[in-house]
This record gives sequence, C-alpha cells and structure tokens, in this order.
Amino acid sequence: MTNLQDITVINRWIPDDEVASYFRGADVLVMPYTDASQSGVIPIAYMAKVPVVAARVGGLSEQVDNGKTGLLVPAGNIPELANACVKLLSNPVWAAALGKAGYQKAMTEWSWERVAERVYVTCTQAADYKLRK
Repeated sequence: MTNLQDITVINRWIPDDEVASYFRGADVLVMPYTDASQSGVIPIAYMAKVPVVAARVGGLSEQVDNGKTGLLVPAGNIPELANACVKLLSNPVWAAALGKAGYQKAMTEWSWERVAERVYVTCTQAADYKLRK
C-alpha cells in the first residue's frame, strides 16, 4: 500500500491527542470486517462528520444506518465494498450529508446525557424488578 498514490500508512499506536487530526483528513472510514461486535471507531468518525462504509456484521449494522450515515455491504464482498467507497468518494455532497447525519446520530443517541438516561432507566427497572420479587 505504501506505493499507492494518496495512501499514507501509519503503522503505530495513535495517541488520543492525534486521533482527531486523522479523522479530519479522512473522506470516508472503511471497515471491511468479517466479524465484529461493535466499534468505538464509528462514533469517532461520526463526531468528525466522516461517513462510514462497513461490513454488515455484528453491531456494526446497528451503528451505521445504511444510506443515512454510511453504507453497509455484505461481509467479505470486496467488489461491493470497493463500489460503496467509489460511490461516496465520487459524490462528495452526498458523503458530506451522510457525515452530517452521522454527527447528528452521535450527538442524539450517544451523547453523555442519552447514555446516562439509558443507564438510569435500566438500573431503575432492575431495582424495581428486584423489589417485586
């Protein structure tokens, strides 16, 4: 990959204070997983307004709203993965709209307030259930 045009390989641990700069420079986050539960990288991409192309595996399909915040492709289908990337890279207006929608998703579904609310409700329901037993 180092011989490809417009490709930079950074093969090291990226410290937290550098992460945002890499996402700001990205046009799309590509996640060609064959197996995954979820990914903490997707919310970071959304906060940087970067659309996501991901394999439809595990929790990734719950994090990416196909056609709204990114594109989902069948796991292991390299031609569809490449096609999805080309679609976004050749239509920057659409890619920007998906990135913006991802940002809104992150701000509404994954904000500290929303997560705290979910934890509170879950704990309250568990406590109520325990008291009824």
